Amino acid sequence: MRLIEWVLVILTAIICVEQARGEAARTSDNLNADDDSAGTHFGYTPRQLRANHARYRQKTPSEQLKTYVANALETEGERGKVVDSSVAQLIKIAGIVLRAKGFPREADEIESEYLLYYYDAFSCLETNCVKSGNHPPMSEWLNKVHHTIHYKIGEFLCKYFHFHDLDILNYGVGVVFTPQKYDLKHYTEHFAGEINFGWFWNFHGVAGVVTFWTVQGVCSAGTSGMGAVSFICGAIAGWAENGMDKYIAPKLASRIWERAHQE
Repeated sequence: MRLIEWVLVILTAIICVEQARGEAARTSDNLNADDDSAGTHFGYTPRQLRANHARYRQKTPSEQLKTYVANALETEGERGKVVDSSVAQLIKIAGIVLRAKGFPREADEIESEYLLYYYDAFSCLETNCVKSGNHPPMSEWLNKVHHTIHYKIGEFLCKYFHFHDLDILNYGVGVVFTPQKYDLKHYTEHFAGEINFGWFWNFHGVAGVVTFWTVQGVCSAGTSGMGAVSFICGAIAGWAENGMDKYIAPKLASRIWERAHQE
């Protein structure tokens, strides 16, 4: 076997391993095969998904929203609010997907518990406020919600709709809010994620996750139910998330960490 063939074999093996470990970074905000596959679960054809893609892409100010998220995560008193807003959007989409797949009881339970006990949990985490009431800690609840969603809709849709972000927020926000407690590498991994070869994500960071749900919320504003916009906005938000974690968040994490360790 010639050298070039060996190189191709090795690269193919690396790609297969990395795809199994994480997700391939989006190369644009266009719809792709995963969007088409997810759409078919809910009765939408690729043509239907693409019919309004350009319009939603044009109306969604992704670059400005990335700047907004970056500024919020760097500002005390705003970090918790922007994370809470992202969780609210995630819970909203989770409810829509669960109902569309035939699980209205689970959707109602998750939404009611969120509104009763957890709607401002990350703001409280940042400011150390005390929440009253007989309910599990936010971390336990997020873990329960994640497992419920995953069990009901399956791995493909859970991954596609970014519901695994519940884990990233659950285990990452506490680190992101306390940079003085961690070394730079550990802090940056939670803030900006971990990517291999500039292409495959082992996991996204809190900054990317918050960007995804912020863009998703603005893109889908004014809509309801499981429409084609659910897939269109996911593609646009996923591209914004990739840009945040790959290009903006690493430098931002370093700046926040260095400032915290100088105080």
